[in-house]
Amino acid sequence: MICPRCGHNNTDDSRYCISCGADLTKSSRSRGLPPILIGLTAFLATVFLVLLLFSAVSGSGKSDVAKDGDTGETSAPAETSAPAEIAENPDDQAELAQEPEENPATPTASDSSAAASDSGEETPAAETSTKVSFRPAVDPEKYYYYGGHTYAFYYTNDYGITSFWDVVEFCHDQGGHLATINDAEENQFLFDTVEQNYATTAFFGYTDDGDEGHWYWTDGDSDYTNWTNEPGFLVQPDNGKGYGVDEDYAEFNYERNTASPNDGTWNDAPFTHNTTRFICEWDFEI
Repeated sequence: MICPRCGHNNTDDSRYCISCGADLTKSSRSRGLPPILIGLTAFLATVFLVLLLFSAVSGSGKSDVAKDGDTGETSAPAETSAPAEIAENPDDQAELAQEPEENPATPTASDSSAAASDSGEETPAAETSTKVSFRPAVDPEKYYYYGGHTYAFYYTNDYGITSFWDVVEFCHDQGGHLATINDAEENQFLFDTVEQNYATTAFFGYTDDGDEGHWYWTDGDSDYTNWTNEPGFLVQPDNGKGYGVDEDYAEFNYERNTASPNDGTWNDAPFTHNTTRFICEWDFEI
């Protein structure tokens, strides 16, 4: 029998609990719950009441916040009177639609320049192409391009040209000039072009005509020269030593089946039928 006072399980038929001495006969008559269960039930009931009270308090706080929002303390309601006016006056609405925005979202080029100026940064210059819409009076067989310039190889016999200065004038008439060579890369490009496409040499704009030994460019200015000075070949310029004629005009050293370096170095020569090509140059791309 279980003791109602201490909960001890008495296995004999004693009247009193062997643990606490309580009268077991009264407990058997009452047939009630053991004290420990009664205490546990009371504890759970207390916890439930506390939770219920806490839930009620929290719900009251949320209700107060919602009421504050309804009064406009946290956010103001949007005004709708202006759209109603526009709807009532279609003409006014059309005028408003045509008016430009005071603060466009996309920045303009001037805005970008101003921003760069304010920050102290330099605005890079726009890249421009050197190609122009231009045609010379006499089209060559083909145009060649290098370094933003245009070149053409004309044939003297096609135009009845009989002197170097006629060549100079001819290139001027085409809107260009007799070629000026500024460096080794440009020289190699022009020599390779005339050799591979015409298998010959060509005049360009370097001469000492009128002042022997003083070489100058007919157009432009350059310090570059590439006279032949190789063992086994005549040192150039030599003004035609042994030929009895002045050699006042620079050409590429290219002579088939003769003792010539054929490598793009220069030779001075007279203006004769032996050299029949000349190079016109334009300082832009055609």
